[in-house]
Amino acid sequence: MAGICPVQAVPEKNRLMSPLEEKLGHEFADKELLKRALTHSSAGPASYERLEFLGDRILSFVIADMLFTAFKNEEEGALAKRHSTLVKQGALEKVACALCVSDHMHYANQKPTKSMMADVVEALIAALYLDGGFAVAEKFIRSHWEELIRVADLPPEDAKSALQEWAQARGLPLPVYKVLERSGPDHDPIFVIEAKVSDYPSQQAQSKSKQAAQKLAARSLIDYLRTTHG
Repeated sequence: MAGICPVQAVPEKNRLMSPLEEKLGHEFADKELLKRALTHSSAGPASYERLEFLGDRILSFVIADMLFTAFKNEEEGALAKRHSTLVKQGALEKVACALCVSDHMHYANQKPTKSMMADVVEALIAALYLDGGFAVAEKFIRSHWEELIRVADLPPEDAKSALQEWAQARGLPLPVYKVLERSGPDHDPIFVIEAKVSDYPSQQAQSKSKQAAQKLAARSLIDYLRTTHG
């Protein structure tokens, strides 16, 4: 996620704006609000966590509105799948990368993780809303998510649902997910999950949560089954 981001020259008329504010498209009247949106709890009590909560809700609403307008003929289920993908960590990571968020964060004891940087993007959305109003936050979201919406011709597929439908269509028992291994400390665990359908070869995957590992294993298995068994 973290990379080398060239610092662009700041126009004379915007000489008080920081490089990050340039990318956000807003000069903050409350600089402390911007700082808080970039501060992890390891660096002090005034962290981005409360802002993250608010930003998540603002993002969800704007994305729902964008999808409702962009895909006029899609049913609620398809829109919900698109929405779920666009507000998840993967999409937030892409925006965090574009903003070079890790270069601006305040933290201690550890380097920013992908999850932390995704959280900061949500906090920044809330900060934009509180400092500049809804229109400012909405403009930021639309500018960074418009391309993510445009490139998805079809609604994203939920791997676990697809695997279940594949099994049911063939009169097979429902997929079974088994925890093969759990390692790491309680605050940062790693789960290894096996996905299996009937007597077909199983597939494994690992992630920091059971649910994420199940989805990855299901994706691997459904891809294998479709390739080898149609």
